[in-house]
Parts: sequence; C-alpha cells; structure tokens
Amino acid sequence: MRRVRSWLSSLDVLTLVVGVIIGLLLPHLLYLVQVETDDFLQNLVPEAVGITFTVLILDRLNARRAERQQVEQLVRRAKSRNNSVACAAIEELRVMGKLQDGTLRKRDFRGANWRDANLYKADLSGCDLENVDLRGADLIYATLTGAKVSDEQLRYAAKLRYAHMPDGTRYDGRYNLKGDLLLAQRERITLDSPEEVATFYKVPMQTYTDGQSWAKAHLAPSQASLHGYDDKDDAESGSRYDASQYPN
Repeated sequence: MRRVRSWLSSLDVLTLVVGVIIGLLLPHLLYLVQVETDDFLQNLVPEAVGITFTVLILDRLNARRAERQQVEQLVRRAKSRNNSVACAAIEELRVMGKLQDGTLRKRDFRGANWRDANLYKADLSGCDLENVDLRGADLIYATLTGAKVSDEQLRYAAKLRYAHMPDGTRYDGRYNLKGDLLLAQRERITLDSPEEVATFYKVPMQTYTDGQSWAKAHLAPSQASLHGYDDKDDAESGSRYDASQYPN
C-alpha cells in the first residue's frame, strides 16, 4: 500500500511533466501532419495549448495541495479534547473518504474525545489511542491492528462487530457491547445460543466461547452476561443506532 500511495502522489508531477512535453512537441506534431496555416498561427496554436495545459495542471496541483491541507487540519481537530470538535472533524473526514483509506494510520490521537463518534470502517492501524474516550463509539468494521488502545477503553464502546483488534484478530464479542447486542436482537439472533452469536460475530465457536470466558474473568457481572439486555437499555444510554448503515 505504501508503494501505491507513493505512486499516486507522484502522478501530479508526472502530469506536469507530460503537459510540458506536449507543449514542446506540438509544433513538431503540427509540422509532421502538415498543418497548412501561416507562421503566426502555427506558432500561436502550440503556445496557447501549452499555456492551457500548464494552467490546468497547476490548478489541479493547487487543488490537491489545498485538499491535503484541509485533511491535515481535520486530523488536528480530530485530536481535540472537545467532543463536538473532534466528532465533527471525524465526520468530515468520513465524507471525504479519509477514514478508511489509510490517511489516519499511525497517527497520534492521545487524549482525544471520541465519545459517540462514528468510526464505522475507520482504519486506525498503528494509531496511538491512549486515553482516547471511546464511550459510545461505533467501531463496526474498524481496523485497530497495532493500535495502542486498552480493554478498558474498548469495553465502553457501543459497537465493535467485525472490527479487527490490536492483535490483528477479529473481535470475538467479549465485551458484550450494548450496540452489538441490540443489532443481534434485531437480526433475531438467540443470545442464549453460543452458535448463533458466534455466527453473528463471524468467528469460530471456540473463539467466541474463549472470549466469553475472558469476559467472566475480567468484566463486571452486568457486562459479562448477555442476559437482561433490552432496547430500553440502549435508549437510556443515548446510543444512535441505524440498522440500514450496517450491511451484513
């Protein structure tokens, strides 16, 4: 992926070079095809075309530079301890397609307030998320491989279904997050059936049961159990769930 990004970043320079070459070659191309025009037009046309190419290319380069500057500004805002500022920046990055394209990889977001943030499919590989507030955050399909983040932080998120954890494995449901369990109920998953819940998380049965054993050993009894959860709990927690945005 690094090679691909490097190649893409070099396209602007390549485009500029191609434009200059076209401008230089046009007089010779016109001569080869024997364009019948007077000397003035024969000199003017390629010059005009060359200038046009240069203007268009420089405009594109400026647009790309402005976009990069905007993205970097949004990334800085996403580091904010002010929840509304950080979440607004994350949403703008989502609209620009920058949450899942690798832009955020290996960034330092220590101490940011991402409470209730929509991090669906966010690629946070290698990020420093120490002390980031993830309470109520939507991390479905998120990539946390190599990220610096604790169980204490993640167990207060809203959703982690299909997420890849810091060790690279798929989330096994061990935190019994309310958002995930609400989604399971709406998909008519029987929470008393380990087989169905394992299928819901798309993990092997043994992986799921191992995760639940971990939950019983490390979490409070209320979170270590799947029982007693209902839609009212989710409504009281303020979770904003929309089933239509989560394809199976």
